[in-house]
Amino acid sequence: MTRIAHISDIHIEHQFPKQHGVDAIQNWELLLADVKKRKVDFLVFGGDIGETSMFPYFFESLNRIGIPYHMVLGNHDKYAEVKSHLKLNKSLNENELFYTFQDDDHQFFVLDSSIGKLSNLQQDWFLSELAQTQLMPVVFVHHPFLPVSTRVDIDFPLLKRKSLVKKIKKINHQVVLICGHYHTDSHVIQNNINQYVTPSGAFQILQNTDTIQVDPNDFGYRLIQIDKGQVQTEIIRFFL
Repeated sequence: MTRIAHISDIHIEHQFPKQHGVDAIQNWELLLADVKKRKVDFLVFGGDIGETSMFPYFFESLNRIGIPYHMVLGNHDKYAEVKSHLKLNKSLNENELFYTFQDDDHQFFVLDSSIGKLSNLQQDWFLSELAQTQLMPVVFVHHPFLPVSTRVDIDFPLLKRKSLVKKIKKINHQVVLICGHYHTDSHVIQNNINQYVTPSGAFQILQNTDTIQVDPNDFGYRLIQIDKGQVQTEIIRFFL
């Protein structure tokens, strides 16, 4: 059994959450304190750290809690600015942060959609690895691959996702996809893709609206438990 904490989209010191009264540092510290009590095997940060000036604090706080972690880059992150802070650089490409690791039952993928899409090189590697693995694939990426009922999905979706999803559906694997970006909680199953979107660790964006509407008083993260192909998740929410 593997227990994972997935925290995404904290946007430390970004102007947009500050304009809505969000104290992103306070939220982040609350989330880390809660994760530390949960006895997870590792933590995955799902992207969108915040201002680059806050990177030393962000990585110090991650290292402080003493839990192994993996880093996914969001559309507000740049690998060139992050790589010097990483303790162990596992990336397969000097320009992108993507790699794979495994335990006895699962193959985990960390993908980089920070440019708004998967590069051709990364996508070819991912699909090849996905087709060959004998383990259960669990994919961490910032952008969702499947549509979600939020305005962000209309304005800022993963580019060329339809062709990518079509290729994944041709592979004989049930794929667990864990992502962020949309600042909402969503679970969508389509063919062999089981997609979980984790709510933001800073603020939420409401679903089913014509414009982007913010709830600054709701933040949280997702706990994931995977045991021999069975996935259970729980949203840990905080309300101010």
